[in-house]
Amino acid sequence: MGRLASPTTMVWMIGRIQTNSTQDIPNITALQPGFKLASLSDWNAGVEAPYTTSDGTKADGEIDPYRQIAEMDSATFFTELSKLLITQTTLEGDTDMLQTIARIGIIPGEVYDPAKQGWLQSYIHDFALNLTRQKIKEKLEERGNLENGWVVLRDIIGNYGTNYEIRTGIATIGLGALTPAEAVYPNTNLDSEGKPLSGDNSYTIHFNAGALPPADAFWSITMYDVDGFLIDNPISRYTIGDRDALNFNDDGSLDIIVQHTEPDVGSSNWLPAPADEFALTMRLYMPKESFLDSSWKLPPVDRK
Repeated sequence: MGRLASPTTMVWMIGRIQTNSTQDIPNITALQPGFKLASLSDWNAGVEAPYTTSDGTKADGEIDPYRQIAEMDSATFFTELSKLLITQTTLEGDTDMLQTIARIGIIPGEVYDPAKQGWLQSYIHDFALNLTRQKIKEKLEERGNLENGWVVLRDIIGNYGTNYEIRTGIATIGLGALTPAEAVYPNTNLDSEGKPLSGDNSYTIHFNAGALPPADAFWSITMYDVDGFLIDNPISRYTIGDRDALNFNDDGSLDIIVQHTEPDVGSSNWLPAPADEFALTMRLYMPKESFLDSSWKLPPVDRK
């Protein structure tokens, strides 16, 4: 392990362990407590953050950070922002944005005081915050740059610079997303005809021979409900990909079957869907240049 420098005094860590089957679970359970995070001074003193586990259920609304922020009024939001600007170092490219927020009373090094704002200023601040939230929501709901129904981003993620819009959007739906050189996350909730994916229908994702998702590490397709959570299913399969024992067609092509009930041909290539609407995310870890330069295209989700 080498030294990792952080531009802020606040850090968090995502540890990923590859699994190839359910037989790996006992080994993973034993490995997980080995992930530790602490400040250098605490680490040298033998102090570390406590290890806790989760049952994997949906987050409680009282502790959901996104919901907490979404429900803040402008006074609370701007106060918390000003406190962060005291403890966290801004970047050189943030100058223009700092000048912009200074005009509404958020000045680095000073705690925002709602009491100093008149009723008109408070109204403007609430309006501006709500408008910004609405614009972010609209941006997330846009289906621009579709590739056979998939939303594909081949750059900028993880290297945002001053693109605050993309940074905020990714923080909202995929906090901690890696840079494209390490991983990419095409996603869709539409079939090839532009209709919402639903367990009422059966779908096929067809890969031509020699045209599997180009990844040097691995690729997978994961099933999510409309809220972005995994879905219980009779075979406990939440994702399918190159680490599974897939059945290829005689010509070397591959069909992934997505539907609510088990296919007549068996479950080897089956990604179970819920009875209602759902979404899919494809992951390519260490994608090859053919993905990054757009020469490889994602296949559509065809309704059978």
